[in-house]
Amino acid sequence: MSEGKVMGVEWQKVKQQGVPPCGRVGHTLSYLPVNQSLIIIGGRNDQMCANPHIPMLDDMYLFLLD
Repeated sequence: MSEGKVMGVEWQKVKQQGVPPCGRVGHTLSYLPVNQSLIIIGGRNDQMCANPHIPMLDDMYLFLLD
């Protein structure tokens, strides 16, 4: 069994449309292979969740990788 080697790494700025999600902790980020996308769900942002009636974010964002 052969092992692959990472020969180099670089950051690339990606194009985006729409409003990006706010920074958060405690969220779920998953890869969806069926449409090659990332989905981010929920989490907490201390500024947005300062109201005791909103303990967690209830939003969902989809980022298409193609």
